[in-house]
Amino acid sequence: VVGQLDVMQHFKTCYGISRGKGQEPVQSCVGSGDESMFYVNFIFSLAGLQMGFLFLLGCYLSDNVLGGILACSSFFFNHGECSRVQWIPPLRESFSFPFLLLQSLALSAILKRGATRSKKVCLALA
Repeated sequence: VVGQLDVMQHFKTCYGISRGKGQEPVQSCVGSGDESMFYVNFIFSLAGLQMGFLFLLGCYLSDNVLGGILACSSFFFNHGECSRVQWIPPLRESFSFPFLLLQSLALSAILKRGATRSKKVCLALA
């Protein structure tokens, strides 16, 4: 039997917690090596990428940096209506929204430059 190599053990610290009389002690782990913390950190990183993609989309569509700043500030001030990642990270929309913005950016680039045959194929695949 080959032993399992757990690389993520180096990134977490575990503590034994005594729960009192008559109860078994439990183990509590913290750090990015813990599976749940790794997942939540990944989701919040995607949320940060989402702001970057929104900035690029705003800049590209307006041909000005102020368009990106306006898009990001609008998202920031309406964050409660735009996203629920801060309350419920495991939703599917937390994964998909940054990539939806990236797809919108690619689609805008294709449409803005004019449609050639290869761009029409990319447009059909998007």
